[in-house]
Amino acid sequence: MDDSFNLARHAARLVSLLMRQPEAIDQQKLELRTLVLKTKEGTVRLSTKEGQLVANGLLVPTVLAGVRDLADQLIGHGVESIEINQGMSPGEMLSVARILAAPIDADWKAIHDRLRAASATTISVSLRDPVAEAAEGTAEQAAPEPLPGSMERIPFILSRANRGGDGHPIVPHFEETAFAVEQATREGRTNAAMTVFGHLLVHEGEATDPEVRRHFVLSVRRLTKPWLLQPIARVFIDDPGRAEEALAILIRCGTDGVDSVVDQLGRAATGKQRETYIAVLDQLPSTDEAIIAMLADVRPHMMRLAAEQIARRRPIDGDRALADQLINQDARVRRAAARALGAYDTQFSTDAIARVLDDLVIEVRLEAVAALANRRGGKVGDIIGRAMDAEEDVEVQAGMLAALGKIGTAEAVAKLAKAAEPNSRLFASRKGASLRVAAVRALARAHTPGALSALKSLMTDKEREVRDAAIRAVGR
Repeated sequence: MDDSFNLARHAARLVSLLMRQPEAIDQQKLELRTLVLKTKEGTVRLSTKEGQLVANGLLVPTVLAGVRDLADQLIGHGVESIEINQGMSPGEMLSVARILAAPIDADWKAIHDRLRAASATTISVSLRDPVAEAAEGTAEQAAPEPLPGSMERIPFILSRANRGGDGHPIVPHFEETAFAVEQATREGRTNAAMTVFGHLLVHEGEATDPEVRRHFVLSVRRLTKPWLLQPIARVFIDDPGRAEEALAILIRCGTDGVDSVVDQLGRAATGKQRETYIAVLDQLPSTDEAIIAMLADVRPHMMRLAAEQIARRRPIDGDRALADQLINQDARVRRAAARALGAYDTQFSTDAIARVLDDLVIEVRLEAVAALANRRGGKVGDIIGRAMDAEEDVEVQAGMLAALGKIGTAEAVAKLAKAAEPNSRLFASRKGASLRVAAVRALARAHTPGALSALKSLMTDKEREVRDAAIRAVGR
């Protein structure tokens, strides 16, 4: 990711805090310390273009905190640009930021004098000439309309739309903007599509007329489609330097933006790519809502991916959404839901997992046992013990024994001691010897006085495997 974005973001946040939360000293110090660290790696030149903040020639999304404030202050104080150099002095930065945060006055002379005095060594300030500024404003008003397809066209027509159209119908302006994004995406020009989309979001934030704002919303809704958002989500891997722009767009697109990132997460080819997309999900405000809704996806692999992310984030009501999937026709989905429910240590999730212990598929039952094994409270040991009485699969029985040893409650130890007995009715076949050994090992893991007593009684057992396992367990 281009550090100029990070430098601009933290500088904007510092100025905004000084303007709006002057008492938030700790937050101001944090932003200042971050700027000091960032400027050790590079220099950033902050300026404005068409009312928007630009860092080293790149547009900084207005949706980021403080960016709108800094852009307005630079324009209002007649500042052409500010260059924050490597090794920036924190004292000098704080002085300049405080001046920029001051109320805007039509007379720039006083503020310009203060900025010249404050920026001496590590910060360079370029100031506008009031006379030239007025002449430039007149020239801009008379500037011809940019040609369709030109880089200047979209911000021009969106600015005009925000002014009510200047005598032109505003709907064609939004049609042209949305079409530009769609066409660029069809042609594989994702960067161009993002630039246009970014202009749309910036001008949406500046719109005040309700009817104009409605058209912005409709345009964004038109562009909130998987085939348009998925290439933008790939930018985090393909072009990290524009990650901040991609993030701003996906945040604006809500749960659909999250869906596009989750889709890329499911396609991640390496662990590093997977980590990148997980980090992006953590920055999207709509992630919890989207991954819960994604459990209703008809594609099993997306449902499993959603269950995995719910387990990682543990959103409110996520356990109830997972419980609904325990009757899914796809055993892989049921297994993923049971595993994810293990992340919720609640009575509701315990009861839900318990219902899976009689699932027809062995792997699903094993997953339920593993999920319950991480719990200590309640009647978990009793739940597994009762299920073991009805369980016929040896692998699942062994898993249940191991889970009881991990739980280690008095009820669990009593069940293990019974399972380890030579005349146990739990395991009537010859396979019972291996399961008795598994019970001995589970008793050793429980490591309670009751478990030790049961192990000592098994040190003289007739079964050599059981006897040897008990002797090793007691000797630890």
